[in-house]
Amino acid sequence: MLCSRELVRQKRGSCRCLVDDNNSMTIPVSIAVEGDLDSAVARRIVQCCSGQAASIYGLRGKPHLLQSLRGYNRAAIRQPWFVMVDLDQSAPCAGQFVRDTLPEPSPYMCYRVCTRQVESWLLADATRFASAFGLRTRRIPARPDTLTDAKAALVNLCSQSSRRDIREMIVPTPQSLRRVGVGYNGILSNFALSEWDPIEAATRSPSLAKCIARVRGLVQG
Repeated sequence: MLCSRELVRQKRGSCRCLVDDNNSMTIPVSIAVEGDLDSAVARRIVQCCSGQAASIYGLRGKPHLLQSLRGYNRAAIRQPWFVMVDLDQSAPCAGQFVRDTLPEPSPYMCYRVCTRQVESWLLADATRFASAFGLRTRRIPARPDTLTDAKAALVNLCSQSSRRDIREMIVPTPQSLRRVGVGYNGILSNFALSEWDPIEAATRSPSLAKCIARVRGLVQG
């Protein structure tokens, strides 16, 4: 329920806007991402840009997200969409990856690539990350966008945490043969939604700064 809010038509194409009781306008944005952690990060970014996260799509990994990308792009002809995907090692740079996967984005499509993984954007808010995960700020990489494997770097950092619960939940046991611990997604998602500051993080992450600028343009247009 949207509580005391109603959907109304505005002149911005056929895009629907949310208008609350004091007549402030909020644009609902559909989101498509790889997984749960990405969902939390994307929702927080939309929120910090004064948008309203609408339905969440994808959540079944990168291949499925890319297979569905054309459909999302068709939907973005009339409604705002924010699709976020990790670059990983798929291309030398984000620009090339975007040209290869979505050369003609629709008017209301915001298609952004995390360089190289969404974890680099979380690490970019160094002060809050260090505080939340029992680390010293100086241990956090100064340029997280340059990390080849931000997920592995994050797990390694948490293995040095002063908090036992962080070490046990974020770092996998040798027997598990997993890359991350059992509490990885839940703990990081909670951090993204409740403590992470995308605006602060953008000062250390050029790819996040570009993402925020595009999302802000989408919702404030």
